[in-house]
Amino acid sequence: MENVVLHVLNTSQFSGAENVVCQIIKMYHNDSNYKMVYCSLDGQIRSVLENERIEFAPIKKMNICELKKVINKVKPTIIHAHDMRASFFVAISCGKIPFVCHVHNNGFDSRKINLKVLLFNYATKKARHIFWVSKAAKEGYYFKNRIEEKSSVLYNVVNAEEIYRKASTNICKKYYDAIFLGRLSYEKNPLRLIEIISDIVKTNPTVKVAIVGSGPLEDDVNKKVMELGLSRNVDMLGFQNNPYPFLKKSKLMVMTSLWEGLPMCALEAISLGIPIVSTPTDGLCELIIEGETGFLSNNNEELANRIISICNNENLQRKMSTATLEQAGKILDLKKYKKDLSVYYE
Repeated sequence: MENVVLHVLNTSQFSGAENVVCQIIKMYHNDSNYKMVYCSLDGQIRSVLENERIEFAPIKKMNICELKKVINKVKPTIIHAHDMRASFFVAISCGKIPFVCHVHNNGFDSRKINLKVLLFNYATKKARHIFWVSKAAKEGYYFKNRIEEKSSVLYNVVNAEEIYRKASTNICKKYYDAIFLGRLSYEKNPLRLIEIISDIVKTNPTVKVAIVGSGPLEDDVNKKVMELGLSRNVDMLGFQNNPYPFLKKSKLMVMTSLWEGLPMCALEAISLGIPIVSTPTDGLCELIIEGETGFLSNNNEELANRIISICNNENLQRKMSTATLEQAGKILDLKKYKKDLSVYYE
């Protein structure tokens, strides 16, 4: 019997959680036991799904009526709900269809009692299982003790071979000292990144940084770049369907997130041997080996100095790149990920 898995998300853009879902669906592309369908709001994500040959069931708005229409059309045997809002709507729309929840981040609003947490708590009572992308995400949830028996940590993975293949194009014509890859939104804290770049320029006036991504803070970031006189140092490259050539031609990745799960962009970076300098945030603390595959700090001056040390020391950059590739070889196991996931699907 073919299992039809409906993945439900409450977004329209392409970012970390959406990337995870695309990775999962592609793992099952050649598996005759499974058919997978992506369901979310329509928008930027449509072009990504078309490029990846992923079936799309768009909804106009996340509500019971819209979701039931899709469920009746797709007739899933399993529903895989991603993050808390989608999980709640799946719980009240799925009828007797079994579903699993998948929590992709450790947002501040999941750590205290509020409406979002209460609604997700209702969803977890009906869910067969809850996946968390990091220990920090699971431990940060307010009602963690209530869902312990039906929870497990499922660390994200990426297809390193596919990323390397996509990175080996000629889209990117220049080399960068550092790259920021992610959505320009509050939780990613991109305005702090610009402050750090300003500190770096005081020592390295020719430093070049690529910012790849779009989002609600894009205009604010552009404005701050101009205000601090950094237009020669920062290339605002917007959303890229294939950001990997830019990543491959960078000495390091810098992240300034307020919270994370286990970010896909960080896994993509290590798959290409790119060390990471980041704020000490959730899943990144579990991923980055201090002084070997990257550096963690919550101090702007120290972050700037760590970036400078890697950019200016070719031997250090090469050593960290080698260690990062070794780490990627150990943790990016697609077969194990699929096996762990299939246990719960079956």
